[in-house]
Amino acid sequence: MRLRIALAALAVLSLAPLAAPAQVRLGVGGDYIFNEQGVFELTLAVEGRLARRIAVEGRFGGLVTTSSSTAGVPLDFGLRVTPGGRTYFEALIGPWFFFNGGDAVRGHAAFGFGLEQRAFSFGLEFGGLTGGNAMLGARLAWRL
Repeated sequence: MRLRIALAALAVLSLAPLAAPAQVRLGVGGDYIFNEQGVFELTLAVEGRLARRIAVEGRFGGLVTTSSSTAGVPLDFGLRVTPGGRTYFEALIGPWFFFNGGDAVRGHAAFGFGLEQRAFSFGLEFGGLTGGNAMLGARLAWRL
């Protein structure tokens, strides 16, 4: 009986796909916040596959705003779907930390889409920060 259970467990484990290694992207981005303020970002994203075309990601880095020269740290978690070909869609949510200004921590949520190659990706992102500020941005990232 124990031998049968061990053989069944080995069979199930041999059929399971091997975990894909995490992928890392270095990105730059620019956003326009609809209160006449710009944001420039430098980010690092780590992505792990859940399925062949679905991945979870964490993205963090540094940012600088243009109007008041405020520095900060964007921290986003998301879901990235690559339905086939070169396109991708992603949904992101997370806190953004600002080092000076009225709101030190603001919530961020966004939806993005774009094109990706093996070495780099380019896309657009639509979202917002808490406080009613809509955002429109562009992202360029390179795989490391």
